[in-house]
Amino acid sequence: MTNNPGGIRWQDGTPAYNEQLLNKLFKKEQISELVEYLLESMDMETLESFVRENLTEYYSSEDGQTDFENNYAEMKEINGDE
Repeated sequence: MTNNPGGIRWQDGTPAYNEQLLNKLFKKEQISELVEYLLESMDMETLESFVRENLTEYYSSEDGQTDFENNYAEMKEINGDE
């Protein structure tokens, strides 16, 4: 099966529908559906634990360092603990 109904092609012969883009959009939609399902199935304690673990892991990583610094400074500013 193809994501190119009717075999429509551009002048250079490439399919008029980008199958990779359509696959990415379809997967993004599937991920969204799965996330909604998982969120609806979690109670607050489980959800809180999941978020706590993921944020702790992220902020401890090299990728999360800048976000940690910015978010921590913002928290201190809001709480008045400069």
